[in-house]
Formats: sequence, structure tokens, C-alpha cells
Amino acid sequence: MSAGGEQATWARDGHSRNGLLLVLRSPAQPAARGTSTRHAGAVDRDLRDLPPDPDELDRRGSGRGRCGGNIRRGPGAGPGPGCGRGGETHACTRQARNHDRSQGRRSIGQGQGPIHSQERGQDRVQSQGACHKQASGQAEHRQEEVSPAAVRVDRLEKTLGPNKVLRGISFDAQPGEIFGLLGPNGAGKTTTLRIICTLLAPDAGSVEVLGFDTRVAPQEVRRRVGVVTAEIGIYPRLSARENITYFAELSGVLDGELLRRVDGVIERLDMGSFAQQRAESLSSGQKQKVAIARAIVHDPPVLMFDEPTSNLDVLASREIRDFMVESRGRGKCVIFSTHVLHDAERLCDRVTIIHQGRVVASGTTAEVRGNFRELEDSFLSLVEAAP
Repeated sequence: MSAGGEQATWARDGHSRNGLLLVLRSPAQPAARGTSTRHAGAVDRDLRDLPPDPDELDRRGSGRGRCGGNIRRGPGAGPGPGCGRGGETHACTRQARNHDRSQGRRSIGQGQGPIHSQERGQDRVQSQGACHKQASGQAEHRQEEVSPAAVRVDRLEKTLGPNKVLRGISFDAQPGEIFGLLGPNGAGKTTTLRIICTLLAPDAGSVEVLGFDTRVAPQEVRRRVGVVTAEIGIYPRLSARENITYFAELSGVLDGELLRRVDGVIERLDMGSFAQQRAESLSSGQKQKVAIARAIVHDPPVLMFDEPTSNLDVLASREIRDFMVESRGRGKCVIFSTHVLHDAERLCDRVTIIHQGRVVASGTTAEVRGNFRELEDSFLSLVEAAP
């Protein structure tokens, strides 16, 4: 089922406000800006809206959970269960068994498994000693940990129909940076973003978002990602505010937070003058603001922009770029997919260039530019030299 179909299913199942449901029962479908000539199965299809999270919505009745509010646990994240408590598995034993993996998380330093001594007695002594060190030295352990990447892509492969779209690409994006995913049309940029936000499953390789594997814990990933694309899929018969409110609820924002969150993004994006207008009456720049607002209303730590300015005028494009810079200043991880090298050179801290599904260059903007005067010249040279 497509992402849009999943959203429609959730809307029919009652996961929205009563007032919005009355409007949504009309035959109107989410309106994409302009018309697309791409086949539904084409490579690098435009991203659609993320499907809602049923677990988060189920929590609404009990008041548990807040979108993006789950704190990542792992070694050094704070005191855990006490050692040797009656009726419980020993804390160090659980750690050695990598219990975090059952939740789709991989703790830093656990990739190669525990080290075994040659004698069982030594194993027990080492385990007990490790337990006492854990109980008495939590602060030191935290200091030794390396901050994980916000997004880590490892040897990703994907085939769509007869086309091998991704051929083992790897990169990572950090909090507080704008990371550029660059390449010509058809290189595999959009397919990569679709896998990161769980709309596609990889054939091989893995993707982690803040330590959560996209295949093991897709719902946790969706809580932490917001997506903005060139194709603006919003409901034309709803007002700007109603669109934002609707998607906030689909993202699991609780009633107690809903009004504050919606008002906050409307103020932040300077949408007050048209918040009550129907989306079908808005300009392209205003519609893009609605799309951004619905992508950030649940306050995700990772934001992905897939060719966000391709259909906008100069003023609207500048507002999008300014918003990406502002988000970086707030500590967000911003992934910017584009083939416009001038924008990438001005905005990105680091870039990865992909061509025909392979990484051909990766590093800071200055490193990738090398001895060339502009990033575009380096890009053309790399693409032409690629097999």
C-alpha cells in the first residue's frame, strides 16, 4: 500500500479530530502541487507522507508517550536496574546479551559482542568486576562513549523493478549539521531518503536513525523524522491550520500538547495571516510552509528535504534555505537532497555525491571541491570519471 493509502486508511479508522473527519469524508484527496508524469513504480519516486504510528496513537487513551519523547537508553544513559536483584536477570548478563537489540537499538561499542576468557571462572570474576565498575562509575562510562550519528547508512542496496538503484552506499549525518546528498536525477537520492524514513525496505545493508534500525523499529524511526519534498501533498479543503493539526495527531501528538505545538509552528513559520484559509487557495510558497509545518509539528530531531525548492520562486526558496540553517542552529540533523550544487555549496557542512547508486565522493564541502574553483566543477569531474 502507498504512503498516501496508509494515511487514508488511518483517517477512515478514526485517528483524527471529529471536526476534521467531517471534512475528510468528502471525496477530496491530498493535492500534490502540479501533476507528475512519473510512473508509480519509477525509480526515485517523490516522497509522500509518512504513515502514522499505531502504537503512539494507542497510547493516547492512557496518556502515555509523547511524540519524540522516548529517551534513548544505553550504556551510560543513566542508572539501570540494580545488580543482583531477586527474581531478575543480572544487569551485566543482560548487557552481555545485548538486550537493547530486542528494541531495535545498537549501543555504541557492542558491534563485536562480548570478549570471552578461556576459563569460566575468569568469566564470572570479570562479569562481577564489570558490574561493580558499572554501579560505581556511571559518569566515567558516559564520558567514554562516542556520540552516535543521527543517521547512519551502511552498505545500502536496493533494486526497483529491473533497475539496481543503490549499490552499497554508506554515509552518516550528524546532529547540528546540514548534510548534502548530491547527485544527478536518477542517482538514487530519493530512494535513499525513502528507505531512511521507512517507506521502503532495503534489499541489503542497514539504516539507523538515532540508534534505531529502520527494519527492527520503524515506528521509533518515524517519530524522529520529518520529511519535506517538492511535491506538496496537502488536503485542499482543509485550512492550513487543520492540515497541520491533522498530521500532528497522526504523528501521535497528545491532546494536551496539540494546541501549543500547532500554534508554535504557525508562529515560527509566520503563517498567521493565512492559517485559517483553505489550502487550495494558497500560493505555492504558502503551501510549502504548510508542508514544512506538518513535518516539524512533532519536533523531530532529523529533518530531510528532498529537492524542496524545485517548484518555488526565489523568495520562497530563500525562506526554505533560511529554515534549514535555523534548524541546524537548533541542533537538528538536516539532510538536504539536491542536484543544485550552488545551494549545496552555500548550505552544507558535509556532502556525499552518488552516481548510478554508488558513492563517488564524500567529505566536507571544501574536501570534495578539492582544487576546483566551485563544487559544480568537482561534481562534473567525479561523475564523468565514474564507471
